Amino acid sequence: MSASMVQLVGGHFQDSEGNVLENGYLTLLLSQDASVNDSQICAGVEITVPLDAFGDVVSSPGVFMWGNDVLSPVNTYYRVTGYAADGQTCWGPNNNQITGTGTFDLGQWIPNTVISWFPSPQPVSLEVNGSPASSQVVQNLEGGSNVTITDLGSGNVRISATGGVTPPAGLPRPDVANFHLMEADPSANSPSSSSVWISLKDYSTQIFAGDSSYSLASPTATDGWAAEVTVTAHPSSTSTFATNNQWAQPARKITFLSTMHAAILASSGSYVQIGMASTTIANVNPTSVDCAGIYFSVNGSLVSNFFLVSSNSGSVTSVDLGISANDGLRHEIGFVLDAGVLTAIIDGIMISGHTVTTNLPTSLLGFNWWSNGVSGYYDPPSCTVKTEYMYAENVTP
Repeated sequence: MSASMVQLVGGHFQDSEGNVLENGYLTLLLSQDASVNDSQICAGVEITVPLDAFGDVVSSPGVFMWGNDVLSPVNTYYRVTGYAADGQTCWGPNNNQITGTGTFDLGQWIPNTVISWFPSPQPVSLEVNGSPASSQVVQNLEGGSNVTITDLGSGNVRISATGGVTPPAGLPRPDVANFHLMEADPSANSPSSSSVWISLKDYSTQIFAGDSSYSLASPTATDGWAAEVTVTAHPSSTSTFATNNQWAQPARKITFLSTMHAAILASSGSYVQIGMASTTIANVNPTSVDCAGIYFSVNGSLVSNFFLVSSNSGSVTSVDLGISANDGLRHEIGFVLDAGVLTAIIDGIMISGHTVTTNLPTSLLGFNWWSNGVSGYYDPPSCTVKTEYMYAENVTP
């Protein structure tokens, strides 16, 4: 069945003072080329619709138009502008549609509102985490702790986050945090001829090699320059350590990063701790003073998981992180001490489910690499640990 044109009637166009658009006229321009009844409808031809003395479409001769609901493709409309008899623009331009059969009363138009559209316009549903928002009218985005929301214009919104799941990248600005670095380096500036460490910003670094041995491990495909320490069993307790001056204030946020790559050679009762402590004295267990760090132990033929450890004047709290230190891989390790919470960092991820909030250090801290051979063991060398650097930053006041 072929489609037929629709006769335009009514309208009763008038101004805001109630004056009718006497003997004015409308112009209609189709939004795009279309087709109906095997005929092509040209969008570029502007149609003039005359109005009578009452502001209605003239009835004789009648004005007939194609309805948008019979045109192909779907979703066409007319661009409509109203003029006074003298040619002054009085209405629009507005996007409106003509639909139905027989006659179409222009008085039912609501400016810029479609009548026939596919698919039907759907209301926006505002949700928060999958549940309907309290308001379906306004959705105001607000920044929160460590989150900044910026309206970039043109409908673009940027959400930026700081802190959280990963340690900071790059070096801090001086007005943000102080930082120190101690790394493996064969430089002649090392503090002693037997040392494989060099300290940036602090040349009072001490190295003590006890009954264990230090050497410099060259870079490989999986490791950088590293201080390689072989922990040696000994009939009496002995320590191997590297430290620098105490400079970091625990009352302000401390971020510490290092690396550990362990290889087990034999059994022993030794263990190794990497972190920060309030001592530079040889043979002093860092957990007997104030400290924070990551450690693992060699117990029989087994090496434990990584542990997060904290102490205050020798009172110690430690947490098993559930991550093996004996997998033969290089690991980035470290911690963040902030607002009364000590959180471990393993391979760039903060282990938020395993934190320490008791026995936190309060004294000034410096770097501390420490291993201990437990008294009574006579075994051959027990394990070798490679460490590339110790880096820490302390937020400024």
